[in-house]
Amino acid sequence: MFTIASLGSCRIATPLRLGRDEFGYEVNGSRTYGFCHSSAEAVQLMRFMQGHITPPAEIWPLLTRSADRAEMLKRPPQTADFYIVELSSAKRLTIGDFSIQLNYLAHQFQAFFADKSRARRFWDVCATKDQAAIDSLLRACWSATDEQRQNCDSLRQIRVDICAEDDLRADVQALMQGLGNVLFVTHVNAVKPDGLPIASRARFIDLVHKVVVQEGGLVYDPTPRMIEFGQEVAIEDHSDSLAHFTEEFSRQVVADFARIAFLPALDRAVVAGGAAAVAAMLAPHVEAMLAGGRAAELPGRLNVLAAQLPDQADIALMQARVALACGQSERGADLLQDAALRFPSHDGIRRLLPDAAFAVGLYDEAIAGFRRLVILGQAPSATEFQGMAEALQTLDLPEQALSFYEMAFWGGADHGAVAEHLVALSLTLRPAVLHNLGKAELARLRGLLNPLSRMRLALALNDIADLVPLQTQIGSQSAQAMLDIAQFLTAENRVDLAAPLLAAWREAQNGTRIVQPGLCAVLDGWFAQYETTTDLQRRIALLNAVVLAQPTHGPARSAMRVVRRDVVALIRDTARTGDLAGLERIAAAVQSLPEPVPELELYRARMLYAETRFAEALAIGRVLVQHMPENIALWALLMRCGLKLNDFLLMDRAALRVLALSDADTERLELEANSRLVKNPLICLRAADETSDPFLQYQYLAIACRDPKIATTSKNRMARVAAHLIAEMRRLEAEASTEFLPFAARMQEIFPDHVRVLQALGRHHVRNRSYDTALPYWQRLVALEPANKDHAFQFQRCQDRSSIQLSGPVSGQVSGISTDEE
Repeated sequence: MFTIASLGSCRIATPLRLGRDEFGYEVNGSRTYGFCHSSAEAVQLMRFMQGHITPPAEIWPLLTRSADRAEMLKRPPQTADFYIVELSSAKRLTIGDFSIQLNYLAHQFQAFFADKSRARRFWDVCATKDQAAIDSLLRACWSATDEQRQNCDSLRQIRVDICAEDDLRADVQALMQGLGNVLFVTHVNAVKPDGLPIASRARFIDLVHKVVVQEGGLVYDPTPRMIEFGQEVAIEDHSDSLAHFTEEFSRQVVADFARIAFLPALDRAVVAGGAAAVAAMLAPHVEAMLAGGRAAELPGRLNVLAAQLPDQADIALMQARVALACGQSERGADLLQDAALRFPSHDGIRRLLPDAAFAVGLYDEAIAGFRRLVILGQAPSATEFQGMAEALQTLDLPEQALSFYEMAFWGGADHGAVAEHLVALSLTLRPAVLHNLGKAELARLRGLLNPLSRMRLALALNDIADLVPLQTQIGSQSAQAMLDIAQFLTAENRVDLAAPLLAAWREAQNGTRIVQPGLCAVLDGWFAQYETTTDLQRRIALLNAVVLAQPTHGPARSAMRVVRRDVVALIRDTARTGDLAGLERIAAAVQSLPEPVPELELYRARMLYAETRFAEALAIGRVLVQHMPENIALWALLMRCGLKLNDFLLMDRAALRVLALSDADTERLELEANSRLVKNPLICLRAADETSDPFLQYQYLAIACRDPKIATTSKNRMARVAAHLIAEMRRLEAEASTEFLPFAARMQEIFPDHVRVLQALGRHHVRNRSYDTALPYWQRLVALEPANKDHAFQFQRCQDRSSIQLSGPVSGQVSGISTDEE
């Protein structure tokens, strides 16, 4: 970065401090020990900065107020690219060969200079350089105490005189030769309340201007600028010392410094330094000027630099950026295109090309360029993309706006506005944008959307499951937001989605009914649709939706009862005609009724059986029997399906239920069931011969035992099968096989109170420390064999370690499996 050092007072230090960020330079004060005012002080400070002199410790406090001498001497000699030297006082104060600063002297000897009369007499005698007269004065007025006498050791060495033109000229020559690039600054020729300037200051300003110009140097007098501003605006204490600049004036002063002096020096340094200086000095300066709104001051200088350094791509890029910043979009784009041809591999030019294309309305070209930058990881911020998208929407260019919203989202934008626009425009223009999102990106997008947009996204992606979590969040929505949601879903014919959301919202408002007029109108609209539609499934869906959202909606509740009655009548009429397809069409609607209609499934099962679709009929019957366990016709159907499908166990169980439920009106079914039960033992004996499944063999043989003719044979075979099963179970247990537990569970189904089966299951769960699961088995064993101490021990052990507390041994059920052999 370009560096500037100051030798002077706050009148140059403050402007330089304020201008750093605006002009992009650095103030170097590493060996600047304090302010100075006279030319002799400036020369002395220059020599110290360059390491040529070392002021003695005893006069250090007269040069600076706060700088630490030891620390300052450790620093290397100070150099800068440019220097600004203020010459504001003709008065020269010295001790020996060293100039001292009046303000610091007065601070160091406050007590002595507190008496203004004594101070005047002291300065008068110092000007004579008569040591005897100086000592006489000090003895007379400042020797009463040891401290005063010690002060005199320094005070007696002080000399004061006024800088003559030859002295000033010699100092200016030394400063120009020692510093190189330097701007001299005079004091400001402000006027006193009487309208006249301070005469001595005015004379010195003129002298400084004259000498510097004659020596070929640069000089700046802030007086004309002060007059332009107005003294009251420019000078903080215009009625006192007329010395301190206001901040507003300081900023103008540093702008003048830049214009007449250090910016030309910066440009010269850039030309001399080439690529390194472009990067180190010019780039920070241009960035600062752009940030500070001073782009209009740059084109001329950059054009000159570009002509002198034609191989510097960074300067070409700066020219284009400045043109764009000045609102010269076409010129900026032209400059950038030319730079891209000359420097095709320059990253900065490549990054700015899309911006330039955007600025001149070449939006498709800009989109392509930005997409390349996204891939390269060099894209602008998501916020910039969002701004471009919003600008394009204002211009009624939705296709291009969508591309920029897409890039903003991929760039990490966490603004809900980006997500809302991305979804809305994608659904209208390019749904593929949403369908191509990965799981993580889709989750992030959902998190940024309001409920209505999230629903639109879910419907577009056919991801209805995503709406389930919304039911827990919907309570915080306003009534207007809910109305928007309900109206949207109604228009999409998705009252099935709207109803549970409205119900969740109503419950979150702690209300038993929805009272908002708009929402009530939506619900009434659903009911009106019910009254006008002829599709049964749609009618039921609409009524379900109204009642779910508004349980107190009287017309809908009454209509639901009528619909159910009509549905039952329709089922019977359709069944009488043997129209199975018609029944299946009705089934889809009936499933959505709030209460089941088992008659429909019974008729379907019967008709499927009549069409020899026995497996389908049986599947319906198995479900239906849970709702109609006392329906003898249903058990008769299961009995017949079992026979047709060779499921003799089912057939036997169903025939027994038919007999249990039969009465005088069902004599025919009773006769059929008896016939099946008489024939089934022999059938099961043959089935036992044909199956290799020992569990089925045992169950078939159990039925065969009912026939006295084959009972003995069947019981003997049962015993052998049981022994085989017990042996196999023990083998699996001993081997700790993974097949043990499912095998033992099947054993318990057919041997519910077999001691060995219960023991094996109990031991298995204890070994696995599943005491809750093991406890019921040992409890059942205690009930079966109360005298068995091992059973009692295991029961107590499991109860001690279990979270389940049982009152005592019980019978009839273990782990939810019935011991009823039926």
